[in-house]
Amino acid sequence: MSPTNKDNNNKDSLTLYTYWRSSCSYRVRIYLSHLSIPYTSVPIHLVKGQQKEDTYSKNVNYGMSQVPTLAISHPDGTVSTLTQSLAIIKYLDLTYSTPTTTLTPSSVPPLVLAKSAAIAEIINSGIQPLQNFTTMKTITTQSGGAMNGRDFGKDAILKGLSSVESIIKSLHGDVPHCDYTGAVRHCTGPSYPHLTIGDICIVPQVYNAKRFDVDVGDLYPYLNGVYEYMVGLRIVKEAKPESQGDAQVVDAQVQPPPEKKQKT
Repeated sequence: MSPTNKDNNNKDSLTLYTYWRSSCSYRVRIYLSHLSIPYTSVPIHLVKGQQKEDTYSKNVNYGMSQVPTLAISHPDGTVSTLTQSLAIIKYLDLTYSTPTTTLTPSSVPPLVLAKSAAIAEIINSGIQPLQNFTTMKTITTQSGGAMNGRDFGKDAILKGLSSVESIIKSLHGDVPHCDYTGAVRHCTGPSYPHLTIGDICIVPQVYNAKRFDVDVGDLYPYLNGVYEYMVGLRIVKEAKPESQGDAQVVDAQVQPPPEKKQKT
């Protein structure tokens, strides 16, 4: 039986099925680090297709063949599983957070929290699914090479981050661009310097944007201010892809998926 309050959550043990470069897994790792919760990390190699194996996909991931998945082992021997990064983060926030670590602090107005949630949703629904490797490969191959999946993904990033930049700017007022590195820290603005879900989603998405050769600092100074502040924090240093046990040395730039050869 899953815990019903924060008094008994320390009796459960957590296992995160993850992949070092998965931006969705990255989000969860950041919040786990923020909460200082111990957990076991189980790498699922996406490039090798381990996420499609029945031992993971059907038995752990509800058939979605994705990461992350959080397995919650209870004292009575039962195990509960959660998929989808924002749902996992919501569970962790409801179950393990304190007034100082929650992503929805009472000191931040509901409208500001909603705008942070909007940033998270733009990234989660409007960018990430359109620039992942599976989508890019499908677009390139099914179009017979007429469409380039990488270009499609980059366009989604540019459009989505432009929207995110506008929201962050609206929450910061007229902060001069020359001062954004010092003045812009959290997406909720200087009046509410508190970690929220928007910050957690921004970091992995900017990491991906840089792999697509997007000049984030030039195009999105407010967004980049949040990113530069966040990457200096312990919680991000611990959670970043290169700090994971399954990290590999690869080319930083995303390469276009192979084009389908036409029959002659």
